[in-house]
Amino acid sequence: MKRYIKPISVILIFFCLISYSWPAKSNRENHQIIKRREAGIETNGHRHRVTGYYPAYSSKIQSPSDLNIELYTDLIFFVAATEPGLKLGYGNIPRDLWELLVQEFVKHCKAANVIPRMAIGSWGGSVYFSDLLSTNEKRHKYANFLTKYAQERGFEGLDIDWECESIAGIGCNKNRPDDMANFGEFLSILRKIWPKGIFSSAVPIGGFASDAGTLIQAESLRKMIDSLDYVNVMAYDVFGSWSQSTGPNAPFASTSSGSVKGGAIGASVVDSVRILTDQGFKKSQIVVGIPGYGYSYTLASPELNTTNAGGVPSQLYQNKLAQCPPGGSTDGRPSVDICGVKTGWGGTWRYRELVENGFLSKDGKNGLNGYKRHFDQGTQTPFLTKSTWLLSYDDEESGNVKAEFVKSSGVAGIFYFDTLGPTDDIIKSAVSILNS
Repeated sequence: MKRYIKPISVILIFFCLISYSWPAKSNRENHQIIKRREAGIETNGHRHRVTGYYPAYSSKIQSPSDLNIELYTDLIFFVAATEPGLKLGYGNIPRDLWELLVQEFVKHCKAANVIPRMAIGSWGGSVYFSDLLSTNEKRHKYANFLTKYAQERGFEGLDIDWECESIAGIGCNKNRPDDMANFGEFLSILRKIWPKGIFSSAVPIGGFASDAGTLIQAESLRKMIDSLDYVNVMAYDVFGSWSQSTGPNAPFASTSSGSVKGGAIGASVVDSVRILTDQGFKKSQIVVGIPGYGYSYTLASPELNTTNAGGVPSQLYQNKLAQCPPGGSTDGRPSVDICGVKTGWGGTWRYRELVENGFLSKDGKNGLNGYKRHFDQGTQTPFLTKSTWLLSYDDEESGNVKAEFVKSSGVAGIFYFDTLGPTDDIIKSAVSILNS
């Protein structure tokens, strides 16, 4: 969402992957991975995984030692970008500061028995994945490079955040027709090189679909299924500055989820879990993403229209102006992205800022200073309004709905993107549900 992350159109999310048939792993390899998965990975006293993405590019606001680390089972150092050849990009972070942050992060995690991992890629950092994985020789070299880099720094695994494997993504990503097949081969190599590594991959909210919109079958995802410990579902960025109207950032249930208003049918937590299990992933592999931020909009009118969203009255879907208003302190400002394209305000606000700036009461249950809190029953998400300003976000109530679902459905857990957004109380409330 920020720096390397830019808002992702759900239309792009649904067409991020293309189908290829991959040979299955040997029965022996499959047995070893399944046995390891069934045995479980250390959860630091939690009954489910609770993962946080630590945004290294915001270390001036939150240093690794500022994290309330006991809340998590895993923390992911976010994010290194792909570069040509065997090297990594660090964004605007000087190399020496990067190394110091990594050292502090890993030390802080291990002191609390929390698993430290590193992310590679992101919306703006995936430009060279296609080149790096295009041949068997390159895949082996890159897998060895990442393993050596991570192990030397004390990381215990990797989060591969390729956005996206079969289309241009941000616009200047390198891409090839066989990217998805190459990615599966790469993950298989990575697993063989680092058998004890903990690997996850960021996954579109709509699951894996071909360029024609057809969902890919399990046999075509076999190497990914067999090689990954977890798939981290990006269950957010469903609506944003790119949308035709306002709408939910991270719907629990879709109802219509803006199918008429510019969102995507089936873009919700419930739908994503169903789709991924249909595609062959075990529930024990699925980790549901919860955003710590929301998107704001300028409405065309202060009058809120009520629409029928799948039989449920909703005021979340409103006509808006094309340009988003400025957001909070970490909002993406007007600039030029890595592809040379001009960008406007992202309109993003961290949840903490809503309380700190007097938009919400400390417990998040009421709007303050002219801001009104609403709760959309169809998508089970809150939104704030004031005159022609609207913000869709997640809070304790919506997070608890998702935690209850994770617990009852038997999926692996939740993750927060990112650790800057939610308050400790929000995370503690969700963890309490997961552990009950």
